Amino acid sequence: EPCSVMGMLCLILFLVAVSLWFFTNEYSTLSGVYAPTCAMRSRDFNWVVFVCLLSALWFSGRGSVEKSVYDHLGLFSIDCRSMVVILLSSFIVLVTMSLFKVKGSATYAVLGSLGACWLIGGSGSGPDWHFVLSFFAAPVMALVLSAVIRHAFSFIMSRVHVHMITLSYYMRYAVIMCIVLTVCAVGLNWGGLLCGIGYMMHDENFVAIAAVIIAAVVMVVSQRFVKSENEEHSSVFTDLSIYAVVSVGLSVAATMLFFSFETTASLLHLCPVPLSVSSLVLASVAGAEIAQRSRLIDDSEYVKETVAMTVSPAGSFVLSYLFLYLIGRGAEDAMVGFVVMAAAMLVLVSLAFAGYAKVQSRQKDAMIDPDTCAQQAKTDSDIRMTHVAKC
Repeated sequence: EPCSVMGMLCLILFLVAVSLWFFTNEYSTLSGVYAPTCAMRSRDFNWVVFVCLLSALWFSGRGSVEKSVYDHLGLFSIDCRSMVVILLSSFIVLVTMSLFKVKGSATYAVLGSLGACWLIGGSGSGPDWHFVLSFFAAPVMALVLSAVIRHAFSFIMSRVHVHMITLSYYMRYAVIMCIVLTVCAVGLNWGGLLCGIGYMMHDENFVAIAAVIIAAVVMVVSQRFVKSENEEHSSVFTDLSIYAVVSVGLSVAATMLFFSFETTASLLHLCPVPLSVSSLVLASVAGAEIAQRSRLIDDSEYVKETVAMTVSPAGSFVLSYLFLYLIGRGAEDAMVGFVVMAAAMLVLVSLAFAGYAKVQSRQKDAMIDPDTCAQQAKTDSDIRMTHVAKC
């Protein structure tokens, strides 16, 4: 039927857009934590992420996050009009923030738009505050866990005498274990959002298969163009020691797994919710800083992440509510099809323009005076020597 075909196109567009934003923006935060440790080669790291993430994404189709999103925000079926509004509102906010060098979370932006759709066309009951509170409790949990784990490392290492070579051998495998756990947790949590929204539009079997295939294709394609971006973001976490990296990785993985299952989240009377990778990483780094009483990253990173956590959902909520209020409910199928195709072109052109602007900015930065180039080369050399020393 035409409507089902249009719904399928909208769903595919949604999966492509969200996956593209994740792998070109939020993924760099995840890889930036582990890259300076040199625990794995870049190619091996990408393969581990590819296999673990897609495997966890497949199993997330019938998980607690998907059910929680559907129960709390899915009391109505998302039509093509609503999906177009969600995409437009989310990516207008995200692209606008990226122009100010603030990387917003597609997860929180989409949830903000979905909240506006729920408010206009969903149930008349009020929001479930346990569901809302879970988004604030997750970064706090990551911070506390990271501080505890980092403090435990300091306590153990002060009482156990191990040769540095032996210690580095075991810590390398600890980092690899953290990578696997973190990626699996991200796949279960992030996949719950994709499948939860997808089930509001289409058959669940199609959603799970489409999510895995699209995420795989987008990851392979995007990684060919964002290598320099990942390397640039990894320099933010250069000062993290191997103990801080393990503390951050374990806390992020534990927090995401905790909020990916009803059994664990209900222990604190909270709900399974999709979370932002960047917010949990920054919260975990802050916990490691508290434990070791030293600064690891610049204060501007915390400011940017705080702005991203608040502006992403709030901005997309306001835009979605405004669009839905102006459009109304009387759209015809032909008009819906036109809007869908126009929105698809707008989103793709916006993303392409943002990527082109980043490339031009890097090229412009590269064309600087020789003294600055020499200074940058010296800085890069110092960073590489630091990496070698940590390895």
